[in-house]
Amino acid sequence: MPPKRRSYTADFKLQVVKYAAEKGNRPAEREFGVSEKLVRDWCKAEATLISMKKTKRANRGLKARWPELEQRVHTWVLGQKAAGLSTVKLRLHAQGVAKEMKIIDFAAGPSWCLRFMKRNHVSIRAKMSQEVTDSQARWTVSVPSLKRRSLHTMCHQITSFTCRKYRSPLTSP
Repeated sequence: MPPKRRSYTADFKLQVVKYAAEKGNRPAEREFGVSEKLVRDWCKAEATLISMKKTKRANRGLKARWPELEQRVHTWVLGQKAAGLSTVKLRLHAQGVAKEMKIIDFAAGPSWCLRFMKRNHVSIRAKMSQEVTDSQARWTVSVPSLKRRSLHTMCHQITSFTCRKYRSPLTSP
């Protein structure tokens, strides 16, 4: 079974790089208990490691492939939050922006959408209330954890109650 994956701080990586520069990659491997491949990678990334915060453990996550596109889409998303937004709308808008920018190989798939939301700290949540309107009455039904079937039943009961109360012809008795 392969060894368990570990993460190392930027400070530790810089210590390994310094040791490797003085004595070589193999001695650094033995001294610090990491593979020679990691030592080589960290030596290549020394400039990045120096600019990183010393306690940072990893340099995870790829940068956006199309940063200008993502900036435009992010601006649009911030404007749409109040009006309601779904991932489908987000993806369609991103495809439209990509066409405007003449980006040919952009698909705006579900995985891109998920990564975009993580990169930009955007969350799209399902609506948690359903409004039932009548000509004379308006109620908001809060639905925190109801199943779809019970939601349907609840809405039907409220609609029936509204119809009986105001004698509206919305549902037949």
